[in-house]
Amino acid sequence: MKQDTHLRLSISPHERLIATLRYLATGHTYEDLKFSTVISAQALGHIIPETCSAIYSTLRKNYLKKSVSPLPFVFIGNEAFALRTDFLKPFSQKTLNTERRIFNYRLSRARRIIENVFGILVARFRIFHTPINLKLENTEKVVMACCVLHNFLRRKRIEYYMPLATLDQENFETGETVMGLRPGEHTLLNLERGQNRRAAQMAKNVRDTYMNYFNNE
Repeated sequence: MKQDTHLRLSISPHERLIATLRYLATGHTYEDLKFSTVISAQALGHIIPETCSAIYSTLRKNYLKKSVSPLPFVFIGNEAFALRTDFLKPFSQKTLNTERRIFNYRLSRARRIIENVFGILVARFRIFHTPINLKLENTEKVVMACCVLHNFLRRKRIEYYMPLATLDQENFETGETVMGLRPGEHTLLNLERGQNRRAAQMAKNVRDTYMNYFNNE
């Protein structure tokens, strides 16, 4: 941390944290923030990535735990996407049996939870409302700081941060689902649909592994 000099006072940790949280919450540019924080845009360009990195380093141990499951990490999508070893999609309705129905249901629930999470992140951290105009390494610091802050607030202030209305509510008797928060229509870029629908055997094996896991929990 820089020290005070006879020409200027150093920016305190409290001021650095406030400026960073304001940046994440509002999505304002450094030029906009320099007026409310009384810190130059140039200094904010150094302070905010540094503080995001410090937030992540401090909170990740308790609020961003890695999965211990032997299952591979994958993306998930609907039938419009191609099945890959790193991308799961539902089984076709024409080929369903009990095990595959369970897999499709669990995959659908996972998609809804992920959509809820993105909706909450976008609502609480307005930095995600527009493209993050930073270097790639600093963008990663911003995203990871938001992730650990999301988990921290879920655990410490869940009633204020994500009340029940932000989450999908599923009625098991009627089969209806009341939708929670979702990202805005133009907030996230759409992925391109896969052109090749013929899945390789390795991709099918990964999906079968998840299907067996879901059916034997």
